[in-house]
Amino acid sequence: MKTSVAILVFLSFCACASRQDFQEKQQLGYIRSGETWLDTDEAPIESHAGGFLYRDGIYYWYGENHAKGFYNKTGISCYSSTDLINWKNEGIVMPRDSFPLLYRSYTNDEVIPEGCSNNGVAERPKVIYNEKTKKYVMWVHLDADGYVFSTAGVAVSDSPVGPFTFLKEFRPVKYRYSGIDDENGDKERTLLIDEKGKGNTYRDMNLFVDDDGKAYVFYASENNATLYIVRLNDQYTDIERPLKENENWARALPFGYREAPAPFKHKGKYYMITSGLTGWTPNPAQYHVADHILGPWKTVGDPCIGPESESTFHSQSTFVLPVEGKPEGSFIFMADRWNGHKLENSRFVWLPFIIGDDSEIRLEYFTEWNWDVFDQVADMPSPPHVKLNLDKVLTWQSVKGANAYRIYKNGEYVAVTSNTQYVLPEELAGKAYNFTVMAMKLNGQSSLPSKPVTVSWEEVGDVFLSDVKPDRWAQHWGFLRYDRALENGPLNVAGQVFEKGFGTHAPGEIVYRTCGKYSRLKGYCGVDNYASFDDVSSIGFKIIGDGKILFETDVMRVNTPAAAFDVDVAGISELKLITTDGGDGTHLDHADWCDVYLVK
Repeated sequence: MKTSVAILVFLSFCACASRQDFQEKQQLGYIRSGETWLDTDEAPIESHAGGFLYRDGIYYWYGENHAKGFYNKTGISCYSSTDLINWKNEGIVMPRDSFPLLYRSYTNDEVIPEGCSNNGVAERPKVIYNEKTKKYVMWVHLDADGYVFSTAGVAVSDSPVGPFTFLKEFRPVKYRYSGIDDENGDKERTLLIDEKGKGNTYRDMNLFVDDDGKAYVFYASENNATLYIVRLNDQYTDIERPLKENENWARALPFGYREAPAPFKHKGKYYMITSGLTGWTPNPAQYHVADHILGPWKTVGDPCIGPESESTFHSQSTFVLPVEGKPEGSFIFMADRWNGHKLENSRFVWLPFIIGDDSEIRLEYFTEWNWDVFDQVADMPSPPHVKLNLDKVLTWQSVKGANAYRIYKNGEYVAVTSNTQYVLPEELAGKAYNFTVMAMKLNGQSSLPSKPVTVSWEEVGDVFLSDVKPDRWAQHWGFLRYDRALENGPLNVAGQVFEKGFGTHAPGEIVYRTCGKYSRLKGYCGVDNYASFDDVSSIGFKIIGDGKILFETDVMRVNTPAAAFDVDVAGISELKLITTDGGDGTHLDHADWCDVYLVK
């Protein structure tokens, strides 16, 4: 069998460039999402779920430090930069030991204080500057014991690089609200989320300072059902009191179940990008618009377009930053590509966008980009002239005025690039496709498509299925993962780890048209080890060729060894990899298809 190259997934989501390559691109001013970013000391940047502050020509990046893994083992990091490319490590500006005992995590050689459980967190730190008090004010979400405390933490500093002094923890709002009983569907009930007088829950959060100097905190409340927007006091260290609904605070998107709010403002309108609730697994973003910061907020839709847009390009929002020195309406969408198994291996996704005259937000995934992408010209780009070379690479001359180029396969938008070439991803033999290229601007303008270039895939060779995009797929929950488990960890079946394959969720199916060009299908399948803490997972696996069952397992559980298969697929035109829920529901039915490859 031939040696496989890991799939680019049309956008190089799993690209791991060498350190030298990264540094060369960094010197040229390029931002490359999904890679390990290095600071000026050539150490990996540790600043997750971050917030950004621009002050006196310097950007400050505050975030969770997960160099030691899960929970609050280290504290809050700060990095500084004048160009958003080269980041200096300013150190831990709020160490773990600056937080109350409950919200810390302890090493094996430390004694856990009485009443603490060693799983405290300090999440999504955001810092704003108060012009009146000359103080830097940090707000953070504090929690422990599976997010049952859900409280706000406030700290201040005289310097943007700390040290920050912890002031207090509290839940800002106490409010009675009507909700839907999850167990009874449409049964209305009145809830009082006022645990011993503490107030309503406080989780994913952000801060925003308006043009008039008034500051607001945005956070997920009501057990993540509703976002709250609350005006802060003049010092930014507490909320404005007394609270008056729709005057100095509001419930936004009630029972919308949104988190990770990233608010910003453009031409008098307020915008906010949010995430759904799927743990460490990505989901579709939404953006919302309001004429007043307290609302009402209108949900417009998913700002992401193009391939992998349904997963927000495998990331979750944390901040939207206006770009200094570029035309009005230039922004950077900042997000985290979480690795739920090893938070220290999480990556950053930064995407440029411009809000044009139509006031719409369009986020597209660029594997790399620089500041030229924000420079606008008046002319509409003309269609590119596309050629195909012998190495299955589409090439074209740069188009005046274009920021980037979209690639379409049989009319489906499959990639975007700021380069003038596109390496076609491997396909199964026996197929032919028409490719077109369209020049585009970041503000939404685009050219007519190029003339189509027809590409045939007739040479037959052994191929891993995870190196080729399926013709279609569907699953109960989440998104199909290539060469990773569903929760972004390694493919691990009963302790056996595989480098290639799919992570999915039963029930589901993955479908390929093989056009009768291959002789055998080989590989393994089983329940992913992610569910090892819960023995209710159960999955059945089945391979169907042209409507006939070629392979089928008994119900497999989390500790069942991986099942091997080697089936005859000669003459088969369509293959389906099927997973079922084992007959007892879908709870934690994380399924792995491992080392699955077709033999010529």
